[in-house]
This record gives sequence, structure tokens and C-alpha cells, in this order.
Amino acid sequence: MWLARLGLGYIKREIRIAGIDDGCLNNAEKLRRRFLVGVVYRGGSWIDGVFKLKVRGECLDLTNRLAKTIKNSSHYGQIRLIMLNKLLFWGLNPLNPSKLNKKLKKPVMIVASKPLKVESVKNLDPSDLDKFKKPLKIEVLNRLNFYVYLYGLSLKEAEKVLEVTVFDELPEPLKVARLIAKSLNSSLTQNI
Repeated sequence: MWLARLGLGYIKREIRIAGIDDGCLNNAEKLRRRFLVGVVYRGGSWIDGVFKLKVRGECLDLTNRLAKTIKNSSHYGQIRLIMLNKLLFWGLNPLNPSKLNKKLKKPVMIVASKPLKVESVKNLDPSDLDKFKKPLKIEVLNRLNFYVYLYGLSLKEAEKVLEVTVFDELPEPLKVARLIAKSLNSSLTQNI
């Protein structure tokens, strides 16, 4: 049985991870309302649940609203890790991972295929700026490199999480959250 210490407790291979994404739509700024989608994934195997957060225009309190949405989710007690792949949703809504980690008391992991540019993100803690200057690099499946930014978990724990969740270009929780968010937000653009 695969066990590792992850931030707040011991976990199994079937760790429940909330992957959060916006669907990466280019014309999202045209929308008056958009949805940020969270998918609760069990390891890299199956979906346990889905939640959404409606965002209107520029949302400077996205961190607080996302934390509240996750806490109000029926899956909150089972979620062991929050996984993101960016800090700026739809190019204008900043998220503060350090604050999210503190509010939820859950580890937060940002996984990206290239180092993030944080110059445009206004609400980062000053201590976070150093973290983004030197991202940690993890190789998965002997061919995929990810840059990770960690809040509340170690590099070794992050490696184990990626071993469990990566089968392709993105970890499964992020991939499925992106697909659902893209589909949901695309249906909204057709109604403009």
C-alpha cells in the first residue's frame, strides 16, 4: 500500500485532489459570467465530484470566493490537495495560493509545463515572489517535465502525487477540470 505524509495527514494512492481550471477560453473577456470548475479526483483513476464557481467580470476576491466554494462542497472533508496550473484566471482574475493554503488548511500545488510569469499578478505575498523565481522541476514518466510551486507539501510528496496523477501532458485532475470548464464556458459564448 502506497502511503506518504502529505501536509496534514497520511494518504493512500487514491488521494482526493481538487483540480481547478477555467477552460482557457480566448474570448472569455466577452462573457459577463464565467465558471471556474473544480474536479475532485481520486488519485489518477476516477472522478468523485465536480463543483463550479460563477465569476462575473474582474474578480479581485477570487481566492476568498474559491476557498468558500471548496469549503461548502460536500467533498471538502475528503480533499487532501488543491491542484492548479496558473495564478491568473482568464487573464484578469488573480489567485493567491498562499492565502488559499491558509484558508483551506490544505496543501496547494501549482503544476505548469513552463515557469509561470508572475509580474502581472498583483496580490501575491512578497514571500511568494522568491518561490516563483526558482520553481522546482519534476520529471514524470521519463519524458515530461513539470515546474511546481508548493504550499504545505514537500518536493518528495509532490513527486509522488504526480506519479499517481500523470498519464499524459497534464495531471488528470487538471485535465478533466479544463475539459469541463472549457465545455461549460464555450456553451456560454454561444449565447452572447
